[in-house]
Amino acid sequence: MVPTETIAEWHGFYGAVAGAGATLVGLVFVAISIHVARSPADTRTRRLAVMSAVNLSHPMAAGLIMLMPVTARVQGVVLALLALNTLGATITISAGEARQPEGQNRQMVLYRYFLPLAASVVLLVGAVGIALGHSWGLAAVPLFVLVMFAIGLDNTWDLLLGDFKKRSFVDL
Repeated sequence: MVPTETIAEWHGFYGAVAGAGATLVGLVFVAISIHVARSPADTRTRRLAVMSAVNLSHPMAAGLIMLMPVTARVQGVVLALLALNTLGATITISAGEARQPEGQNRQMVLYRYFLPLAASVVLLVGAVGIALGHSWGLAAVPLFVLVMFAIGLDNTWDLLLGDFKKRSFVDL
């Protein structure tokens, strides 16, 4: 059984995650409004905007789930549903990107889509662990949050700059 005290020790972290996530999601909407004014019909821009929103809102949701005053089993089940939703959204968005005739370079695709997929799988495994009463599952949530926030911030930065189509890690 996952000790309630262990989860309670992380309440400060999850409160900060929820607050930061809400602020960062607001940043995504600012970036969207700036970029859409430049090129409203660009489907790649819309996909990047949605991916940024997913990358920032889902960790916020994970933080809120961990703050819910329910049993660890319920938290695990709800986290598993969130992980499945993140997986579905990322697969849908990356499939649209794969159909682009002039796709992004391979490094950016791996960074933008594979890492969120991997983080979602980690969250799903951790959520199942939490639901089954294993305290090792709790380590998955901060890892998911940190990876998704890092990628979401980078995607939002690219959205603000409007130069995300040609960027590669060599340019960094």
